[in-house]
Order: sequence, then C-alpha cells, then structure tokens
Amino acid sequence: MVRSNVDDICFKFCKNEIIHKSTTNINRICLFYIVKVFQIFVLYFILFKESACLIIEVSFSNETKKIDVNSNKFVEDNDNIHETCPLDKISMEMMQPNIQDFSIVTESPKTFQVRNNLIDSSVTNPIDIEISNKKRKQDLILSESDEIKSTLYDSSSQGQTNEGSIYCTEEIQPLDLRTNKKQKTVDSIELENEEVIIKPNTSIIFDYSRDFLIQSNYFNRYILSEFNRVKFNITDLTKYNVEIATFEIFILILRFGYHKKCLDLKLDGLITILNLFYDLLCFSESNVIRNLYKNLIPCLMIHKDDISKNIHTDSPVNIFLIEKSLFLPFLNGIFDKLEIKFDINSKDLSFLKRESQNEFYIFEKKNIDEICIRTTPEVITLLGTKPIYYLSIFYWLMSLFKISGIKISPDNKYYSDCKDQEKACKYEDIAQEIPTLGLKLCYSHALESIIPPDNNEIKFLELERVNISKGFLCFMKKFGKIESLFLYKCKMLLYCKFLWQLPVYFTRLKILKINYHNLSEAFFKSLVNLKLESLDFSWSTFDGKNLKDLKLCDGIDTLNDLKLDNAPLGCKVINLLLKSNSLKSLSLRNVNFLSLNRTKNFLLFQREFYFLDLSGCFFNQYLIDFYSSSFKVTSLVLQRLYPENLQNILEMNSLQISTKTLDLSKCYFNSNAIECLRKFKILETLKLCNLPQAEIMCLDKEYDFKNSLTSIDISDSKFLQKDLVFLHRFESLKELILARCNLKEGFSRIIATSKWYSSLEKLDISENQLDIQDLYLLSQIKNLKYLSITLENSIFINSIYKNEQLCFSQLNALVIRNTSISIQIFQFITKQFLLTHLYFNNCTLVDDFLPILINSYLKHLKYIFLTDSRISPTNKRKLEGLIIYDITVIIQ
Repeated sequence: MVRSNVDDICFKFCKNEIIHKSTTNINRICLFYIVKVFQIFVLYFILFKESACLIIEVSFSNETKKIDVNSNKFVEDNDNIHETCPLDKISMEMMQPNIQDFSIVTESPKTFQVRNNLIDSSVTNPIDIEISNKKRKQDLILSESDEIKSTLYDSSSQGQTNEGSIYCTEEIQPLDLRTNKKQKTVDSIELENEEVIIKPNTSIIFDYSRDFLIQSNYFNRYILSEFNRVKFNITDLTKYNVEIATFEIFILILRFGYHKKCLDLKLDGLITILNLFYDLLCFSESNVIRNLYKNLIPCLMIHKDDISKNIHTDSPVNIFLIEKSLFLPFLNGIFDKLEIKFDINSKDLSFLKRESQNEFYIFEKKNIDEICIRTTPEVITLLGTKPIYYLSIFYWLMSLFKISGIKISPDNKYYSDCKDQEKACKYEDIAQEIPTLGLKLCYSHALESIIPPDNNEIKFLELERVNISKGFLCFMKKFGKIESLFLYKCKMLLYCKFLWQLPVYFTRLKILKINYHNLSEAFFKSLVNLKLESLDFSWSTFDGKNLKDLKLCDGIDTLNDLKLDNAPLGCKVINLLLKSNSLKSLSLRNVNFLSLNRTKNFLLFQREFYFLDLSGCFFNQYLIDFYSSSFKVTSLVLQRLYPENLQNILEMNSLQISTKTLDLSKCYFNSNAIECLRKFKILETLKLCNLPQAEIMCLDKEYDFKNSLTSIDISDSKFLQKDLVFLHRFESLKELILARCNLKEGFSRIIATSKWYSSLEKLDISENQLDIQDLYLLSQIKNLKYLSITLENSIFINSIYKNEQLCFSQLNALVIRNTSISIQIFQFITKQFLLTHLYFNNCTLVDDFLPILINSYLKHLKYIFLTDSRISPTNKRKLEGLIIYDITVIIQ
C-alpha cells in the first residue's frame, strides 16, 4: 500500500515536472517569437518611414468653377484609395491619424530656400521641428540597415514600376492594396509602367517617394516626418498660375524623368513647369536632367518665335524678363560631349569638354543680367563640327542672353582668377616654366554665330596662352565697346599693328593687361589717346627703338592703377607711365632701380599712394632721397629686401605715421629693422612670413602700434617659435596666422592669453603639432569664427576631455589641412554646432562614416569644400547626396 502510494506520488511529481517543463518551453518559445516579432515590427516600422510614400494632395483654387455638385461622394472615396505603397495596410492604419494640412500655414518654397534652417517654426510650429529631429535621428538608424533597406527598396520599386497608370475620373475603380492590383478601366489606363495619380475636380493626389528620378527638396522635408499625408494649395508652392493638367505632367516628369505629354504643352504650361523645378527646389543626377531637357527641345522649338518676341521686352507683363535662367539647362541637352555650367558669382558660362562623372544637378534660381563666355580653342573648333540643326538651336538659345565678355584659354585656367598676391605669384612662377601651347585661336564661324558682329554689349575680352591668328584679330576689332582687354602670354604675328591701333578700335578701353609681350614705342605713344584707369605690363619688355619722341609725350591723367612687375621697360617708359597725378596703386616688384641711376631722365612724381609694392627691388640713392620726406603709403609691401634697403625705407617718419598694412615677408630681419618697426604708430596688419634667420634677435619689445594691431601673420617663420611670447604685446588681435611654424605640443600654453578670449576671431595653426590640451585651451576662445588646423587621430585616444568640452562655441568656418579623417576626428568636427563652411585641404576621406552623421549634428552647414583631397567614390557619391539637406559640396 505504501509502495503504491509512493509510486503514485512519484508519477504525479514526474507528470507535473513534465508539464512544467513543457509549459516553460512553450513560454520560452512564445517569448522568443514575441521578441522576434517585436524586433521585426520595430525595424519594419523604421524602414517604412524611409520607404513609405508620402501622400501629397495639392488643391487648385482656379479649378473651383469646374466642381460638379455630385462629386462629394467621389472626393470622400479618394480618402480610402490614396494608399499605393506595396506595404501592409496595417502599417498605414497606424499612421492614418497623422494627416497634416499645409495649405494655409506652409511657407512658400522661395521663402523656405533662403532660410538657414530647413524647418522653421513658422511652418508647423513645434511639429515641424520635431519632424526634423526625428528625420536626423532616423538617419543614424537607417545607415546601419543599408542591406535590408536596399532589399525593401528593390521589392518596392519593382512592385511600383510594373503597375499601369490610372488617371482617375468619376468612374475610377477602387484599388486592392493587399494584392497590389489595380482595377483598371478603359478610360483610366493611358500608359503602362507608371504610378497612380488621383485627380478629383479641384485637386491632385499623388504618392511621392525616393523612387522619383527627380527629387524635390521641398517635399523631402516631409518624407521622413510623422505625417504620411500632407495637403497644399498650389499658391503655397509657386507664385505662378498653374493648371491642374500642367501640374500632373510636372509630377510625371519628376517620377520618370520625362513624359510624352510634354509635347502637348502650350507656352505658358512649358514656362510654368520650368519654373516649378526651381520653386520646389528640385535636383537629380546630371544625366537625368540632360536627357529631360534634350527631350523638351522639340516642345521649346514650337514656341521659339513667341519666346524670342517677348524675352527682351521690358514691361510688367513680360513673364520672361527675369526668367532667362530657365533656358540654361537646354544648352546641356544639345551637346553630349560638352559640359556647360554657369557660375552665379563670376557670371561665367563655361563651355568645356565633358570629363567629369555623373554628378548632381541642382535647380537654383538665378537672376541673369549678363553672362561671360568661358571656353577653350578646342571647344570652339568642336562647335563648328556639329550638325546645323543642333547649331541653330544653340545659336538661338545664346541669342536670348546678353553676352558681356569672352574668356579663352587652353585649359580653363586664368591668371585673373588669382585673387590674392600669393596665388598670383605662384601662378606667374608656373607660367614662366610652361611654354605657350601651340593652340592657334582662329576665326570661327561658330563663335561669330554666338556673338554676331552687331553685338555691341561685349565689354570684356581675356585671352591666355594662345596663338592669336590674323582672322581672330579681325573678329576682335568688331567689339567697339570693349572696356577691359587681357592678353596673358599670347603670341601674335610679327610686326602686327593691332596693339598700337587700340585707340582706333577700342575707344572706351579702361583696363589693359598685356603680359609677356615685347612692346614698341608706337604702342606706348598710342596709350596717351585712351582714358585708361588700370595698366598691367608685368613680365613685358620694350624693344628700345625710336625713343626720341617718347619723352615728349604727356602722361595718362586718368591712370590710377599701374603694375610693372618684373618688367625691364627702361626709364623713359616708366617716366611716361608715372606722370599721372591720379596714381593711387603702384606695383614695381623686382625692378632694378640701380640701372636707372646712370641717367638724368629718370623722374618720380608721386609721393602718396594707397598701395605700393616694392618687393625685391634694388634702390638707388636718388629714389631714397626722393622718398625721404612726405612719403605716405596706406598699404606697403616690402618683401625680399636686404637689411640696408629695408632699414632705409622703414626709417622714414612719414611712413611710420601713415602706414596701416605692412608686409615684410622674406626679408632679412635684424635688430635694426626691429627698432625701426617699433616706431610705426597706426599699424593694423603686419606680415612677417617666411623670414630667414639673419641673426639672433629679440622681438619681445614694446611697440607703438600695440593697441592698433588687429592682424599678424608669421606663417613659415620657423625660428620665431622660441619668441612667440612677443605676441602678448598685442591685446586687440582679431586674426593670428601661425601656419607651418614648426610649433610643438603645448604651444598654446605660450600664446593663449585671457586678453584674446574675447577679441580673436580668426586663427590658423595648420601643419603644426598639438596635443589635446592645446585643443582644449583654444576652444575657450569664445568669439573664434574661423579655424584652420591639422589634426592627428592619436590626440583623441584616451583623451581626458569629452568632445563636448572641445566645442568652439562661435565657429562658422573650419579648415582641416593635411589630415587623414578618422571617426574620432569626425566626432570632433560634428561638435562644432554652428559650422556653415567646412573645408578639407589635402585630406584623405576613405572611411565610410562621414555622410551618415554630418547632417544630423551640423544643422547650419551650407558648404563643404574638398581641395586636393583623396576621397573614395562611395563617399563622394554620398557627400553629393547631402544636397537634400541644402548642403552644397564642391570638389576641386
């Protein structure tokens, strides 16, 4: 009996244990599946936010009269059929309450474009700000799910592109979203392989997503928001009167890159669509835009006469008056082998041979008053080989614009592009070593067709490193209104009379630059007949013939800017050019005045200049005596002078009380020169760059200009690293340049002073060694707006400071030089929250983290510049994709 009870108890215990284990296993399995399903749901929901279509409804107030009184039911039905994404309906139902109407509160795209932030509180108040924050946070998550996301995109894209197009009327049939099939009717199906567009009587509903070949930056701001549907009035999107049929074609163009309905557009419809690209801040790959405009050319040519008739009409009703920029993209649609770009800053329209890969094209509104053609002899020759049909279109498009100048060089490089003196000197040094290319600039029928002889608007002509033919010279003579003529290292026919006939052909000439040319006496005599304001004969020579009449010539009274760098022109030519009483700017770099000391004919006339450059000159006693009294210069450049010559000039009392900018770079500096320098009274800018060490000297002295100096540059002066303490003398510094001074770790402890924490705004310490303590001390300068620096990844490893402690609170521009960008360096960059301009000079960007975070933290960033930097193709592509956040990337 006992045995039986024991067996029963054991059996019951075993049974209960088995049941317990089974229950536990079931619970574990259920829990596992619940967690798994939850993870899938969360990931699915996150990816849905990226891949889901944004349902956009645009209403048209001008279609009100067309409303049918019986259409109420149809409009209600549209709320149930606008879902077109091939995703589960459950996910859409979760977001269904989040519908926002922007038709009243949404700012116009034009206003939106000029704002610093993509989301402004005036649009949807706190909601839009929350949208922006969520959008940037999701970028971090989505970047880690690229493979899953791309798979979802592929399936979604395949499901979407294989559907027929439905243009809905009152007879539209409902859509079966679960099976991803559309009930088609004979009247609604027009084309295969298109998306759904729903058209009630007074509005249009469409699904916008990343699958659109042409993206709208204005719509993209909502695509990752918590709203899955937004409503606009057409007047919120553009100031133009847009018909619903025209807007439908525009949406089809955005989705597919082109649509055959474009051929049915009237003139006002075509102009409206072209304007919408700009108003909605559109962008796409350059190949897509090129093909679109190539296909739009037939439509454009239909309205050619109407456009030509009205585009130059200056009247309030002329819709083309400020819209000439609409026709610029058509130029790229004509020639497959040419790249045509417009620079809004320089007004240059470049015609160059296409060599770059496919890039992003951004529609930016440009008010074009005039353009300057920038091209090469090779392109000019290439234009003449094109079929007459394309040339006729090209000539007509060019006739729409006011052409004010021409620039031609063999490689699209120009001396005039060198804005600062340092770059100009480097360019000149290179130009001396490069022989003039054998490219002959000949007369071209294509060029004359672009710029017909009756065009009297050409005011600027620049030719560089080309051989100018007789035919092209005849072509140049037709532009009688030229005001600026630049001839840099060009060759012309021997004994050519063109130069000394300039007063005959160009009576309005004001600026003349002729470099690397042998000039004659007849040429200089002819200059007196022109009202020239600026002359540049650098590196030119004088043939030395027929000097007897040159002395009797009067000066050029209107001349105020003269540049004769490295030009051995002789005393009579220099005397002639210096006679002007209006001369304010004079540059005589590397002129040997000792050779002029032998003649009594050498004279000087001016004792007061705004700018004077005597770098590398050899002075004679006559010049020193002439300038020993009443010699006043506001900006004085004295580079590469020997101690004796330098001391003779710096000792002049008139200079010490008048000079505000002084450049003593590359001079043999000694204690005597320092004593003279200390006596300057109102100096504001001082340059001591690349000083050769002549003797041991001490700079830590009292200076009379200590309270007025705001900028000092000692870059490349390596021996001054032991004497940096002298910088403490200047309490009002706003700009400090210490690049390439061979400074070691801890240098900021020497130069950092509490006096600068409120004054210093620009700092360049690039290509020096620094540690994390240096970086921390420099970050305490509260008003620093510009920083140029070279970083090493090692200083951030095991750092005692967090990235938040290395934030420069007011920094707008950050220049990274000679740096391999790592994740640690990138994290430091992202903590500079107010950055608007980011520069990478000679850097390496091969890691795949830069584009993921940059738009999430640097919300004010507008420009990224990469110069002489190595970047992987993947990173380059992703950087260019930042255009959706209004960040422009320029790679040079």
